[in-house]
Amino acid sequence: MEIISRKQNAKNAAKNIQEYLDYLIGTGHERCILKHKEMVHMPAAIAALGDNPSPDSIDKIVGNDSYTSVSCSVCYKKQEKVVIVGQCEDNGGEYGFSLCLICLRYAEKCMVEREIDEI
Repeated sequence: MEIISRKQNAKNAAKNIQEYLDYLIGTGHERCILKHKEMVHMPAAIAALGDNPSPDSIDKIVGNDSYTSVSCSVCYKKQEKVVIVGQCEDNGGEYGFSLCLICLRYAEKCMVEREIDEI
């Protein structure tokens, strides 16, 4: 299990955008970069914010929250942080099932009630 937060994603945003740009170049999709020229300058703009940028500052530079947002896999609501359960590797990427605190507590409540029913 691992906890992922918007703040953590903000710290990794410049690296993640640069990796995406490198991926586009490495796979021959330079046209995508030409289509979104502003992306080329984003890593430097984010790095200029320092070591601990706020998620809102990143969102402002990017124009949306795609590099900072985290959401719950159960209620689908955006959260400040979630716990990732069952993280696996798939095709070079990692994925898992994310739970917010409310859904995690609800799951615990369901398990406790189920134990009572089984007694």
